[in-house]
Amino acid sequence: MGQEEASASKKILCFGDSLTEGWYKTGFSFHPYTIRLSQLFEMQQEGSRTRRVELLNKGISGEVVNPEMLERLPVVLDNKGPFDFAIILGGTNDLAFLKAAKENNLSKNIISLHQIAHSKGVKTCLITIPQTGFDILPYSVEYVQYREQVNDELREFVSRNSSQVCLCDLSVKLPMYGGNENEFVEYWDDELHFTPKGYSRMAEIIFEDIKDFI
Repeated sequence: MGQEEASASKKILCFGDSLTEGWYKTGFSFHPYTIRLSQLFEMQQEGSRTRRVELLNKGISGEVVNPEMLERLPVVLDNKGPFDFAIILGGTNDLAFLKAAKENNLSKNIISLHQIAHSKGVKTCLITIPQTGFDILPYSVEYVQYREQVNDELREFVSRNSSQVCLCDLSVKLPMYGGNENEFVEYWDDELHFTPKGYSRMAEIIFEDIKDFI
């Protein structure tokens, strides 16, 4: 019985947009963070009785949270599950349409994704919306302020629901600007997406935040 438990797998859904799918080189290549994340879980399992982890990447480039992700997530949970855990990252594409994002209440919609998973017995990791090239444009003050407002509201949601959701504050832990210049060159492919090294670093950050929670 003990050996069966040790060999049983946990199934994790990795759900989001191009940052989950691993877009780089203008979409001609993909290197999702799940490649490195899977390696990290395999390393954790070696020589221990930790359960094997199976990752399912369900990132679709270009998707917005409302309505696309909100419509797709229940279908994935029902048709590809059951899942033990879900890592959810969305909102970057919504912010490109700032007026609509505000009108639709982006933070509320991202929170709804987590509540959908929770309603099906799936714990989640909430990833904050990372910086983009908009963050340094002089006419994008409103964009930056709203992204930070959304992230603050997401952090507050996690703090109120800490038994069901953990936080991966990617916007702070892997900034595009204000960090190491060498890391900027290594980790960022364009104004939105990471390089393969960047996606691997993203995986390492996620792993540290979820490894004791799932």
